[in-house]
Amino acid sequence: TVEADIIAADHAIRISGLPALPLWETFLDRTLSLDVYQDNQATARIMSTGRAPTLRHIKRTHGVSISWLNERVTGPDITLHDCISEVMAAEIFTKHFVDRDTWESVCMLIWCHHT
Repeated sequence: TVEADIIAADHAIRISGLPALPLWETFLDRTLSLDVYQDNQATARIMSTGRAPTLRHIKRTHGVSISWLNERVTGPDITLHDCISEVMAAEIFTKHFVDRDTWESVCMLIWCHHT
């Protein structure tokens, strides 16, 4: 759902991504930005515009500020990218597959990430 994607993006950016930036910039001696990939068009639009009237409760219930996310993804330290679902290894855990070729393709995504 869009709500779950927003919460996951917030967690990834806030807990893992932004805290690691200064460390990597120090190691590599250059300025970096986070590349955030989103396969849900509605979620990407909410993150880009900062508008989500149906998710007004998200700050209260999950502690996620959509305006903060918007500020971050429109700022210089994060680049939001569109990502097609077919190249995401996590798809195997979130979709139902009935076609053998598609199933083998997503299995290979996982295999390639672990070898």
